[in-house]
Amino acid sequence: MYLTCTSPFFTSFFMQKGRLFWNLFVYGAVLFFLGACCKEPEPDIPCDDFIGFSCKVNGEPFKTQGNLGCPGFTRWYNPNIKQLVIDGANCNARANEPAWVNFTLFDFDGPGEYSLPRVKSNYTYRSEIDLIKYDSIISTKVYVTGFVEDNYSADFTNGYVEGTFEFIQYNDQLKDTAYITNGRFCMRF
Repeated sequence: MYLTCTSPFFTSFFMQKGRLFWNLFVYGAVLFFLGACCKEPEPDIPCDDFIGFSCKVNGEPFKTQGNLGCPGFTRWYNPNIKQLVIDGANCNARANEPAWVNFTLFDFDGPGEYSLPRVKSNYTYRSEIDLIKYDSIISTKVYVTGFVEDNYSADFTNGYVEGTFEFIQYNDQLKDTAYITNGRFCMRF
């Protein structure tokens, strides 16, 4: 036994409600899909298997480690002055361990090979007493293999940079040379 209602009010009320719900559903689905299609695309980072900073110092792997207030690796880019800084740090370095490896590219204009005088590199070593800088540059090469400048926001947060590097640093006081080899970086802005 089925209950039917033939009242014109009852029939028209539920027919209108049905159309209203259907219209809301259709419009909601359209807005949802339009919103999904209009998202700003994230940059394609070819080095998805590696995000970070690594190298060898005198043949030994340099491990970047961060802690509260000290990131393990950073990057800074300013297109107005055409400068790119890449920094790897072992914030928890103990005595007789490498602490920082970094370099700055001046007159940076995208992918390519950079060497002196457009590169300033640094290596810092933690001795038992103090931090020792190897700031005399013997040779340096940085190869930027990928770069996407931020195209989406004023604070340069949607780009990426990747590449390789190697350099030789010297400490005049200690008369010691540091060899930075097998360097690699891939970082988002």
